[in-house]
Amino acid sequence: MKYCSDFIVTEKLTLENNFFRLKLQSDTQLPKIEGGQFVQVLTKQNEGNSLRIPISINDVCYDTNSMFLLIQIVGEGTEALSRTQIGEKVNIIFPLGNGFAVEGNKVLMVGGGVGVAPFLYLAKLYNKIGIKPNMLIGARTDKHLLLLDEFAAYANVHITTQYGSKGTKGLVTEHSILSEPFDRIYCCGPTPMMKAVAVMAIKSNTPCYLSLEESMACGVGACLCCVVETTDGHNRCTCTEGPVFSALELYK
Repeated sequence: MKYCSDFIVTEKLTLENNFFRLKLQSDTQLPKIEGGQFVQVLTKQNEGNSLRIPISINDVCYDTNSMFLLIQIVGEGTEALSRTQIGEKVNIIFPLGNGFAVEGNKVLMVGGGVGVAPFLYLAKLYNKIGIKPNMLIGARTDKHLLLLDEFAAYANVHITTQYGSKGTKGLVTEHSILSEPFDRIYCCGPTPMMKAVAVMAIKSNTPCYLSLEESMACGVGACLCCVVETTDGHNRCTCTEGPVFSALELYK
């Protein structure tokens, strides 16, 4: 079931390189939310317009009925949202899309850039069943690495940076952990990175699931701007049938 509600901004954390994080609190009990689901946010920039901003859910706190959103400023909508102040109301539709299944004992999560966002909550869900997943984070430099301390509390963190300013020098796909056997791999980030990880997983017969970052204007499958073609020749809406897809649905 989907909900449309006003949330109060109770925390705002400004990060480096045009990133920020909001904590949004509801006055009602949150429904069950899966890791990898997203919300559609109405901002002052798009009030009066049916189109909202799709943002991945970074974390959930049921004790305070709060959700966290990790956001990169990439356009007018996210820039307007970055000006939101503590105490203001934000209207969101949630939870949207299909998330990650919490399965397998040895798990690897691979995130690049803001693609790390859904994995904090997913890592916490694994912790609840006694599993500490591995998390491979790729970034251009150490200044582009986000929420490392929080990830380290729930996952075994591995890092690559393009120029070696932190962790292993090189691309995510060059990290040695990808040569280890895993029950399941999850990935979110730039399309070339996800495709490379997906192809590696397919070759090793490892179940792999990708969270796509397609443009999603409506979030309910009406506008069709987020359609992707799958390997069976069908077109699927990322917002309603994703954003999580099996690697085998997207690549051969």
